[in-house]
Formats: sequence, structure tokens, C-alpha cells
Amino acid sequence: MKQKEKRFLLMVFLFATVCFIGCASLGLQKKKNKSESEITVKDELYTTLEEPQGVIKNYAGMVEDEHVDWVWLKPDTRFGKYRTVSVAPFKNFSRVADPRMTGLFTEQVSALLQSSGVTVARDGEMILDGAIVDVMPKGGVIERIGKILPGDFEDAGITTVSVEVVIGDAATNVVLCKIRDQATAPEIDAALKKIADDVVKYISLHR
Repeated sequence: MKQKEKRFLLMVFLFATVCFIGCASLGLQKKKNKSESEITVKDELYTTLEEPQGVIKNYAGMVEDEHVDWVWLKPDTRFGKYRTVSVAPFKNFSRVADPRMTGLFTEQVSALLQSSGVTVARDGEMILDGAIVDVMPKGGVIERIGKILPGDFEDAGITTVSVEVVIGDAATNVVLCKIRDQATAPEIDAALKKIADDVVKYISLHR
């Protein structure tokens, strides 16, 4: 290798190293400046204060659950006291512009509620509102890296979907429950179905 090329590669390496150290230091400083009151949910998604991504305006108080990823339930809430529920059309706050997703998820949740014995009505006593907040479709960056480094990326070729749900009392507008759930599957439809199953199961268990 020529001397000029060696010097050029050395300069590139040194520049990249300096940039990496600078970014790492800035990240540590930002994290250090966060006060305890700014910590919301102790999870890799929410270790620091974040702007709300969907219909949940405040993540404080949300905890891990065996049926959904994260949840907050108003004390003494029993969904069984509500005879009917309205399922509002779900929104899409993700970067994947697929209008079919929201309609599909709304239908999935409504059908599962009906099959679990809950009456779904236009003017229900309880309102279920929500949004798809993140979609990582297969064929993205992780899958491309997985093809280069096979075996190191288990999620290559898998779609990941995150959804937020807020359940409220229609008469008082009081929020009863906040849910954030995520699922992975080979296709978006299957991932949405998993989340719909999780949400309806949680509601059924707290009647």
C-alpha cells in the first residue's frame, strides 16, 4: 500500500474514533443530567423521559405485566361493570404508511371482544382508543445486516409492531387503563393479531 493511502486510512480511522468518543460522551452527559423525577418507566424503551409516541400522554406508573408488555390500571377498576364498549378507529403514528393496518387492528379487537362476551356498540359505556406507534417491517436494516452476519440477528425477516391502547369511562372521560404492547411475527397481520389477543385477554382477566 502506498504511503499516501496509509496516511489517508489512518486519518479516517482517527476521525471516526474521535467522533465515536464525542458522541458517547455527549450521551453520557445527557443521561447524567436527567433528574430522578424525569424517569418514567424503568425499561429499555423508557429509561429517560420521552415525548409520548401515541395515545398515551404519560407513561408514569406503567408496569410490566405477564399478558401485555406495559400497563397502568386505575385502582379498583373492574371492566365487568361496563355492559358495552366502543372501539374507536385506531390511528397510525408509525412511519409505515399502510392504511389497511388500522382498520384491520380495529376489526381484530372488536371481533375478539365480541367472542369473549363483551358487547361492542357505537355508544358504549366504555371506550377503547389506540394507535399503532411503531412498525419495523421485515426487509429493513436488521434483515439486511442479518444476511451479512447470519446467526447474529435472530429477528432478521421478522416484523415488529408496537401498539398503545387507552381505555376510558365514556360518561366521565376518566382514563381506566393504559396499555403498551409489542409483538413480532413473520407478517404485520399476525403481529397485530397477537397484540389484539393480549389486550382482550387483559380486559377479560380484569372484569
